[in-house]
Amino acid sequence: MNLEDAVGWAASLLLMLTVGSQVWKQLRENRCDGVSRFLFIGQLCASLLFLAYAWMVGNAVFIASNAFLVLAALVGQVAMLRNQRRQAQAKSR
Repeated sequence: MNLEDAVGWAASLLLMLTVGSQVWKQLRENRCDGVSRFLFIGQLCASLLFLAYAWMVGNAVFIASNAFLVLAALVGQVAMLRNQRRQAQAKSR
C-alpha cells in the first residue's frame, strides 16, 4: 500500500467511525431532537452519487467509504422515522 492509499484509508476510517457513532447514538437514545428530516435524505443522495463516481474512477477507498455512508444514511433515516413515531406516540398518551 502506498502513502496516498494509507492516508485515504485512514481518513475513511475516521469518517466511518464519526458517522457510525452518530447513527448508533440516535439508535440507542431513541430521540431525533435537532436532526433535520432532510439530513439523511441529502446524505443518501450525495453518497450514492459519490459511490457512482468512485466506481467510475475505480478508487477503492471512495467505493468503500461511500458504500458505508449509503448504509449509514439508510439506517439513520430509519432510526429517525422510528424515533419520530415513538415521540409522537408518547406525546399522544
